[in-house]
Amino acid sequence: MKIKVTIKRFVPDVSDRRQSYFQAYDIEATVGMSVLEALMRISDRVDPTLSFRKSCRSAICGSCAMSINGFTKLACNTQIIPEFEKHGDLVIEPLPNHAVLRDLIVDFSDFWKKMNKVKPYLDPSEAALEGKVEITEEDEKLIDGAQKCIMCGVCNGACNALEID
Repeated sequence: MKIKVTIKRFVPDVSDRRQSYFQAYDIEATVGMSVLEALMRISDRVDPTLSFRKSCRSAICGSCAMSINGFTKLACNTQIIPEFEKHGDLVIEPLPNHAVLRDLIVDFSDFWKKMNKVKPYLDPSEAALEGKVEITEEDEKLIDGAQKCIMCGVCNGACNALEID
């Protein structure tokens, strides 16, 4: 299936002007192909200057977090054909609420600074360090979502409050 993929590009200028533009690519998508695989195909076969992050390709590391058709998602975990059929096009942009370094690569420095400032619920107390605390079923439910977090920044990118703060 032939699909047009539109990507928001940003190349830092020597004069440090922040200019971005959209560039379209036509690719042949196959059943089961992820957005990340499409980006890799574009980079390998059409435009080697396209910059994006990738690592595990298994939705474990979160390095391929970006905006796909206006929703923050992992590119490795998003299939291209269903996404195209649902929206009628495929527009890929950098993860919102992060400074763009180049094309789809964003700076996570502020994200990590904020994460390091948080004193999470999971931080052990003195009693826990001595092995004297039992985790109740109720407490386990409170931290269940945190155990699944891969620190990809997708929630940070989707947060409307961060757009103004």
